[in-house]
Amino acid sequence: MTGKRAEAAEADEKKERKKIMAVSYRLYQNNREGKFKGMWYARACHNGTVDIDKLADIMQANCTVKRSDILAVLAELVEVMTDQLQNSMRVKLNGFGAFKIGLKTIPAATAKEFNMNNIKGMHVIFLPATEMEQGKRVKNMLRNVKAEEMTEYTGLDNSKATDPGKTDPGSTDPGKTDPGNTDSGNTDSGKTDSGDVGL
Repeated sequence: MTGKRAEAAEADEKKERKKIMAVSYRLYQNNREGKFKGMWYARACHNGTVDIDKLADIMQANCTVKRSDILAVLAELVEVMTDQLQNSMRVKLNGFGAFKIGLKTIPAATAKEFNMNNIKGMHVIFLPATEMEQGKRVKNMLRNVKAEEMTEYTGLDNSKATDPGKTDPGSTDPGKTDPGNTDSGNTDSGKTDSGDVGL
């Protein structure tokens, strides 16, 4: 196969992969007492985990950089990002999003009484990159994303499920489709950067 034909085949393969991309969901019936009992909702499902090794394999197939070089850069990226975050820096990956460390604190009666004992924990906050599109702010990672119902789910009954009063972590509204869409780091009372909504 000539170089041009190989490039064309690779381009077609990328297009095909993009065509079949979708966020999978599984239907469940809310069984909690209240006005939403008996109603059906969707819950996002995940087909697995893509780690750095797998990312390196995919990236090597998409470009001319060797897998070993990609792994070296990604490993260094993680180390440098960790150092910068712990140095009170906000780390921004253009087109992807920004990371920063937030605090979980308990209040003190006065500023003088506030000390390290009032700081109960730290957490990493991720702010996805956004762009203005037709007057609305759109997250890059959600642009043109589609959803489709999962027909098979390993380890679970493939039939539609009921939710026996179980509350999903981070979800307080039974109508939410993604139980992970509330970030505890964005709601703590000790947070000082609540106005930071963009990149």
